[in-house]
Amino acid sequence: MFDQSIQIAKFAGIPVKVHWSLGLFIFFIFGVTFSDSGSTYQSLFFTAYIVLLFISVLLHEYGHALTAKQFGIKTRDIILSPIGGLARLEFIPEIPRQELIIAFAGPFVNICIAAILLPFFFLLSLPFALDLEYIIQSTSVGGIIQMFFWMNLVLFAFNLLPIFPMDGGRILRALLSYKYGHFTASKVAVFVGKILGIALFFFSIFSGQFIASIIAVFIFISAHREITTLSLKALLKNTTANKVMRTQYEKIYLSDTITKPLTIFKSGKERSFLVFDNEDNVVGAIHELFLEEAGKKGSSFATIEEIRSDKVGHVDLHISLEDLYQELNEKAYSIVGVKNESQNLVGVIDRHDFGLFVKKNTKFRWL
Repeated sequence: MFDQSIQIAKFAGIPVKVHWSLGLFIFFIFGVTFSDSGSTYQSLFFTAYIVLLFISVLLHEYGHALTAKQFGIKTRDIILSPIGGLARLEFIPEIPRQELIIAFAGPFVNICIAAILLPFFFLLSLPFALDLEYIIQSTSVGGIIQMFFWMNLVLFAFNLLPIFPMDGGRILRALLSYKYGHFTASKVAVFVGKILGIALFFFSIFSGQFIASIIAVFIFISAHREITTLSLKALLKNTTANKVMRTQYEKIYLSDTITKPLTIFKSGKERSFLVFDNEDNVVGAIHELFLEEAGKKGSSFATIEEIRSDKVGHVDLHISLEDLYQELNEKAYSIVGVKNESQNLVGVIDRHDFGLFVKKNTKFRWL
């Protein structure tokens, strides 16, 4: 979905992107209202209300983004789509106070906008009653003020519903985290969010609110993805390298030809290899991607010396998989040796091993 978004602006160093379907949605709204009213002017006015709604959503997301910035958390971008907005933070803080403040910042922007508009009701003698039919048909400045006021009031209230991963759900998690910790609080917040998400879905279906039903489905999927991601993080944090490493592995020597690792690679037994000299010292590695390429080219007589990589690392036996993952990615290792307290090599872990472990223990497919 995010790959199909187009950047339209950049404020405070944060790119603002619009999903292509939002333009189609606005065009659709204009077409429907024109078909009902037959008036281009009224159709444009109603379409302007929709644009105002997404301006409110954008300001809401900037509330999250700029508040997160105060805690040193960057925002990659803000994306607007027909089902709402999303400020993509680099990470969600696990410190309850930080998550609480960031989550509330969005709705707080909406209630501030409503508060700013409130005096105009008195100055222009506008009715406080929420009469949508009257407001929608009105093409006056007063109608715009009323619509903008109620939009932000509804956004404030709706986002505070304790439905994870909406703001209210994140606020609930932050509050629970003070007592139960981040992971347990997440499980409770996600459970509550799923139940309320299902209730919102059926309410939307029976009341004919098509967009709300799509939002409910998106909420349910996002909540499930969140808890799966947290389960994965907990798994990586609490599992050490000795639980994943292979103690049986093929040693490739500098004197070998590429035929040896290529044959093993094609059999599927091992994907990447450590390279040893005649004294059994690790002097390099042969990466999976290179073997794939060599297999296509048929380079079976090259020496290991010619094709080995100097990029090889070693990790401690008790390093967490979370730190190991960071090591693999930051240094672009395809395989690492695992050493014990005496600095003796006791096993290896490659990306394939890592992926199989994650796939076996979670619903994630490692990419």
